[in-house]
Amino acid sequence: MAAGGGGGISLQLVDEKDGDFQTRSLRVDFGFRGGYEYRFQYYPVPLNLEDQTIAAPKGGVAIRYAVSREVILADELNLLVNLPDGPRLLLTNVIKLSTQLYKMLAFSVSYGISEDSGPPPGKKNLDTTLMLALEMTY
Repeated sequence: MAAGGGGGISLQLVDEKDGDFQTRSLRVDFGFRGGYEYRFQYYPVPLNLEDQTIAAPKGGVAIRYAVSREVILADELNLLVNLPDGPRLLLTNVIKLSTQLYKMLAFSVSYGISEDSGPPPGKKNLDTTLMLALEMTY
């Protein structure tokens, strides 16, 4: 759990369209995030862990490439450098491939990684996620 906020700026470097359909895009983000990270371990035994202050410059890149109107590849990468206890690097990257099944219904597969150079004691610094989903757009 965390309490905080941030601000920043995004720059859209590439924004190619075919009519109203976005075929390619490239966006970069720069910002700052501040807050407080409350840490608690639920498993294997309940345990209060040392809380963390967050004061981190942030950078990110988002890419979208439409192979066709039915198949879209997207990737989003974010990096935070937490300064108070570090530097502590927090990296996330999610790549997603989605394909239209029928009108408003799409199937997607995404793979994500999250890396923390200063995880809580006893925790691994790398986490991965594989997600299969049905998406409906209006």
